Amino acid sequence: IGQYLFDNSLANTAPNAADGAAAKIWNSYINTVPGDAEGGSGAADDVTEFSYAEGIDGSNGGAAAFTGTGTQGLKLDVVPTSNAFTISFDIKLDTATQYTSALILYKNDGEYISLAPQGWKTKLGPMVWARSDNSARWYDIPGGAAALEKISLQTWATVTVIVNDNMAELYVNGEKLAAGEVPDIIDGMDGIYVGINNWDTPLKGAIDNLYVYDAALTIEEVYANQSRKIIFDWTGAGDVAVHDPSVVEATDTDGTPIYYIFGSHLTQAKSKDLVNWKTFGAADLVNQILFAGKTEHGAWNYN
Repeated sequence: IGQYLFDNSLANTAPNAADGAAAKIWNSYINTVPGDAEGGSGAADDVTEFSYAEGIDGSNGGAAAFTGTGTQGLKLDVVPTSNAFTISFDIKLDTATQYTSALILYKNDGEYISLAPQGWKTKLGPMVWARSDNSARWYDIPGGAAALEKISLQTWATVTVIVNDNMAELYVNGEKLAAGEVPDIIDGMDGIYVGINNWDTPLKGAIDNLYVYDAALTIEEVYANQSRKIIFDWTGAGDVAVHDPSVVEATDTDGTPIYYIFGSHLTQAKSKDLVNWKTFGAADLVNQILFAGKTEHGAWNYN
């Protein structure tokens, strides 16, 4: 339902996009300016041109540029029809500030789902951070220690969030880092805002190839739809510590063998040669990927 390639344009190029569905230029905050913060709120009706930066493919003007304090953000008037949806985008950070939203699914100040490149539980995220006044609780899905290797300043990364019936999975560069619950805010949702929220410093960096799907896809379907390959970063592969491992052989996306080990303390690693290993995913009860981020259904028994 949303396909924003940002090639010097804010157009929604999804096949079924309605006329006039381009992203709207917004001010620094959704509808309220916090304290003495710079910039305004609401639609930036007096601004007719948005800023663009070099895209992930190196093309000039191929990505939406966000310059931080006092800048503009974007509003996407696309809303999933149910709490089963997928969002994927490329992001390059110039700076990282806590709580800043790369994008936020916003209903009101008490009902939202924010994807922050740097959350409050990690140094350099990403983190899914949500609130539901209806259930009077916060929902936090930090990427964990593994996320620190996946996003760095001045480097492009692909972030994907797949939501299916209140369960969200968080991926960076095709690798699942965490999973957990999120609230259902779709009914009455205002829209999706990019680079801004209502409380924190606006994003400073660039976003490219933003896709919104009205379905909970698999990560393989997301990458196939965008004609990408999932490429695991083997930098730093070597020795790992995995207690009581079981070894599984599989076939990688390039058709070559790949080996996985799963330990009894919720740690996992993989290798291409059975010599050099690298851990993946998180290794704690809340954020590990083997049991969908839950401590119910016997997960405690595996730690």
